[in-house]
Amino acid sequence: MKVDLKFAWGWSVRTPTTSAAEMSLLFPPPSTLIGALARGLSHLLKEEWSECILDQKRKTLKSSAIKLLKFVASAHFGLDVNSAGITPWSDITHSYAVPYQQTQHRPKKEMWFGIHASGKIYSPNSLSHIIYVINEAKAEEFLGKDWKEWLRIAAYSIIAIGGKEGLTVTYGAEILEAKPIEKESMRTSYYFPKRAVIDYTPPKIRKEEFWDHKESSPHWSSRSRGRSNRLPYILPIDKTTLSPTIIEAYPSKEGIGLTADGSAENSVILLREWLS
Repeated sequence: MKVDLKFAWGWSVRTPTTSAAEMSLLFPPPSTLIGALARGLSHLLKEEWSECILDQKRKTLKSSAIKLLKFVASAHFGLDVNSAGITPWSDITHSYAVPYQQTQHRPKKEMWFGIHASGKIYSPNSLSHIIYVINEAKAEEFLGKDWKEWLRIAAYSIIAIGGKEGLTVTYGAEILEAKPIEKESMRTSYYFPKRAVIDYTPPKIRKEEFWDHKESSPHWSSRSRGRSNRLPYILPIDKTTLSPTIIEAYPSKEGIGLTADGSAENSVILLREWLS
């Protein structure tokens, strides 16, 4: 499924393992994209859909967004090629600082608040695209015969990406039939895991690390102290100007390219294991 959306000002997704620094990832990671779609779907289905799921066996809470992992293999984000690009920035905010204080300082009210840099990625009025790779059989099993319509409506219900202030408007949502790319190379305007390719051009583009979005990843859980697998990704933006670019990539044995029509805007690269 391809979703076209426009950001009001941009987005903010905190970089993993940071505390007071609160820097933002350059692009919203796959788990954030899946969570945005899950939020829209949660308001549509008749079944009770709470924000968290209680794992009785492990006595932990998990994000209810993992329900989508039954049929969503992966999610991919990319800026429209005509977009101006992104501008990373840090806004100064007056934040609640008690969690970062040493124990002996926490009773002191004058130390409860502090000045922190809050990372933002500015890209006002930018048109962006998300592609969700969906298993049709499993989607129908979970959502019923009208699964396509449910997902389209859920996509139009996306109002924010990342923090709730990252407001968006969905301009289009369509279900496309994807097929594997048999050629040696392919072109894409979406990010992909580095392990899924053996080479790519242009070489001077940005990289980022995202948590593995599989259900077994500890970052979905309230007990997130387990070792989370972070995967290196290749981002379709120029390393210097941070403007969008189209990547020509050569999938590895671990990777696979999928396309709806052969265009970079409708083609993505993912790991084969995500399709199993």
